[in-house]
Amino acid sequence: MTNYGLPYRGSKSKFAEKIISKLPSGGVFYDLFCGGGAVTHSAMRSGKWDLFVMNDINTAQSQLFKNALEGKYKNAYDWVGLQQFNALKNKDAFIASVWSFNSNKRSYFVAKDLEEPYEILHKTIVCETPEERFSYFRKLARVLKKNPDLIDNMIRNPVVGRIARYSGVSNIALDSSKLKIYSCDYKEVPLTEQGVIYCDIPYSRSELYKGDDGERKKFDYEDFYDWCEQQTLPVFISESNMPLDRFDCIAIMGQRVSAFAGTVATATEKLWVPKHQIT
Repeated sequence: MTNYGLPYRGSKSKFAEKIISKLPSGGVFYDLFCGGGAVTHSAMRSGKWDLFVMNDINTAQSQLFKNALEGKYKNAYDWVGLQQFNALKNKDAFIASVWSFNSNKRSYFVAKDLEEPYEILHKTIVCETPEERFSYFRKLARVLKKNPDLIDNMIRNPVVGRIARYSGVSNIALDSSKLKIYSCDYKEVPLTEQGVIYCDIPYSRSELYKGDDGERKKFDYEDFYDWCEQQTLPVFISESNMPLDRFDCIAIMGQRVSAFAGTVATATEKLWVPKHQIT
């Protein structure tokens, strides 16, 4: 399965192709809650639209995707330690995302006492010459001999995979000049007369979103529903549940799993449209 977009909590990567297959082609593709950019990435590869617009209330998200598309993070495998992470996490969105626990952009991806063995593992994987690899492998073997319980944890090291995702966005020849990015409220994105709007809104009235000011806010669902019903361009929404008197489910994407505060929940991902769009 193709990985689309950047690592992101709530990424639509596994549903992206199916979502794109349900949307009408032509004009401009608008992704008004872009997150990790998975659906825009799939849209750009599909050939169905001429231009693409990404928006996210958090400035860093849409810019991260465009930077990745332009190859800024190609092979950006240099090790980032805890001290460097803490110094840069509020200045460098790439480091904050890749080197944090569950990409939460706040806390380092491993505990301080595990930093050294993970650094050795990382450099064993990404070093450029056989001589370097052999040297780091010997160091790694000594660490694991003393601490065999580390093996299971280190196998699940997420950082190299995340960097590969960023690097991989630019592997396919896509024209970044056809992509325009915004960082504003979804209602403020200027719309043309031709195109399609895709909205991956915060889930189920319980999610908070965070803008550039760092403040976590509740999403105004009623305002969003009203806005959808006022649009002349077709609008498609990813959600598990919507008001059935105002929206119709046109496709079931599949099951999604989310983990929050130590609990794991599953829900059915669906694609919705306003009723006026199909009546």
